Amino acid sequence: MVFNNFVLEQSQIGCILQPEEELQLAKLFLDRTAVAVFWVDPEARFLYVNNSACVTTGYSREEFLSMRVDNLNPLFCGKGWSNYWKKIKQQRFLTLKALHQTKEGWSFPVEISVTYLKYYDRECACLMVSNITKDQQIETVPEYHSNHLKNPVWFGKKTKTSLSTPEETEFFSPDLVDLTYSGNMAAEPLEFKVQKCTAELKNVNELLCYEISDRKQVESALQESEERFRAAFNQAAVGLAHVGTDGHFILVNQKFCEIVGYTSKELLDRTCPAITHPDDLKTELEYVCQVLANEIQTYSMEKRYICKDSSYVWIHTTVSLIRNPDGSAKYFHVVTEDITERKRIEEALCQSEARFRTLAEMTNVIIFIQQGTQFCYVNPAAEYITGYKREELLAHPDIWELIKERKQLHQQNQSDLVQSEEIKHCEEEIKILTKNGEERWLNCCIGSIEFEGKLAVLGTAIDITKHKQAEVDIRQALEQEKELSELRARFISIVSHEFRTPLNNISFSTSSLRRYGHKWTEEEKLEYLYGIETDVEQLNSLLDQALFIGGAEAGKRKFAPQRLDVAQLCRHLLVEMQMQDSGQHVFSFVSQGECLTACVDKNLLQPILTNLLSNAMKYSPSNSQIDLQLFCQNENLVFQISDKGIGIPLADRQQLFEPFHRASNVGEIQGTGLGLSVVKKFVDLHGGQICVNSTVGVGTTFIVTLPLRSEPMKTQ
Repeated sequence: MVFNNFVLEQSQIGCILQPEEELQLAKLFLDRTAVAVFWVDPEARFLYVNNSACVTTGYSREEFLSMRVDNLNPLFCGKGWSNYWKKIKQQRFLTLKALHQTKEGWSFPVEISVTYLKYYDRECACLMVSNITKDQQIETVPEYHSNHLKNPVWFGKKTKTSLSTPEETEFFSPDLVDLTYSGNMAAEPLEFKVQKCTAELKNVNELLCYEISDRKQVESALQESEERFRAAFNQAAVGLAHVGTDGHFILVNQKFCEIVGYTSKELLDRTCPAITHPDDLKTELEYVCQVLANEIQTYSMEKRYICKDSSYVWIHTTVSLIRNPDGSAKYFHVVTEDITERKRIEEALCQSEARFRTLAEMTNVIIFIQQGTQFCYVNPAAEYITGYKREELLAHPDIWELIKERKQLHQQNQSDLVQSEEIKHCEEEIKILTKNGEERWLNCCIGSIEFEGKLAVLGTAIDITKHKQAEVDIRQALEQEKELSELRARFISIVSHEFRTPLNNISFSTSSLRRYGHKWTEEEKLEYLYGIETDVEQLNSLLDQALFIGGAEAGKRKFAPQRLDVAQLCRHLLVEMQMQDSGQHVFSFVSQGECLTACVDKNLLQPILTNLLSNAMKYSPSNSQIDLQLFCQNENLVFQISDKGIGIPLADRQQLFEPFHRASNVGEIQGTGLGLSVVKKFVDLHGGQICVNSTVGVGTTFIVTLPLRSEPMKTQ
């Protein structure tokens, strides 16, 4: 078998080929076939060319792999290829005619068969290109023969009658057909020879008729191709121009004229350097020299044209050199796209970015750009507030480690702020930990921007630490005001109950003395006077407690410890309490240890024990036992007062030592609610502690622990 000089033995063809052999055979077939084969990807880049493609165009395979289809065929410039690619994908196969340009710059007609291929996920087009130059050349032969056979000279005596058919007559001019025989011109042998040639020419003419028909079809296709090319050139969405090597415009399309504001005629009288901005001319001339020296095949750059109205227009231009068959430079093919609007937007963006950066660098508000959990930008305010350097913040792998607490204020979407693909406006308060361990509150507002081609978070943060502290202070003040209001209400209630009884007694006693004193004995008068004195002391005690709790006396109360026999003080207090109790309860006192003489403030210790013993008497049933124990433990003086009374509910223990608070189970038992509050204050002045163990209906035990001191404690 022989195919384009490629010989295969019959035995080889009969063998079953392995996959690798099949692949090599297919590659060898493509490389040896006379048809030029190109594989092109959707972006118009060459993926493969065979040897015939290189031979017919003059380019090497390496040059092809760095070129695009529009470098070989101007029909595919601009959006031409993308439009053809859509058509190729839809029809899967199509045939077209076009002109290919060789490396030397001359063009030749081709017929292209295009097939759409898809291998796995990769798409490409296979172009089978045939050179149809000979088909067009043969069309010129009929015209040549027609001109030469139009007016032959026919020698013979039977000129008109010898033309046997109308078709033969059409080959001669009418004057020659009507010629009559002249004896001087006749020659019988010559007539025979001419008639013999006529038959041969008739056969040739029939062949030429067929060739003329084919030629006209080819010319029609070529004309249609040229019209399509010219329409594509003139109607292209980008500016196209042919520029001579001397810089003069040779051909321009309408879009190019619109870009620079000149008419086509005006441009043909000008040079490309003449309308190029002077600042861009040097760079472009360097590119032109490289192309002419064949160092590069094409170049692209952004430059400015000077328009007809003297304004500037920014363009992106791609220039390639078209060469003559002998390799000399013919003209430059220039593709121009107006990018003025893009440049204007870029300039505005740069100005906006510069203003933003200036503002960001000067403001005391934190400004940051964040992608994922990483900072992309932070301003100096972030360094000042967080204590971290900018490099440390940008290198921090997880910024959420800095955040101790978050309080969301407003968020339009509930998805995660950083990972969401649509980050909407959000405002929240966060508490961060600075580099030196200080906690700071920030008010953050964030939104989404595009940063370096990816979605990012643009955020601002204001330091509101002082505001948050002010909120805490105000909240505490409100709580104190609320407590004072409740304290005032309870105080009024206490006054109305606890102060009224002694005042009524005093009023009754003084009224009785005034009315009946002249009739009473001295002993009777003294009894009333002692009662008045007792009521006055009770009122003073209530008033002192109220003033101390309210703060009127708290600042004046001094801690003045002195050596004191604490056991002796306890015994004396129990005697007084028994006298006041009138024998209703049984008292016991137990003391242990050798530290019963301590450095304490008698004026504070005595009210502590008196209030606790009074409460035990008040809230315990008659004939029940009240115990007072005194002992030393771990350098502390411990007092333990126990009773068998009504007990204290668990719900009341949290507020047990607050002013005017009384347990919920006291019923009709009178009291001010100040006693335990005074006890707590006096214990605190000693630097001690007080705790309570109680069971409702069983009894209560108060334990007071005071530190032993060899030196008096500083005044608090």
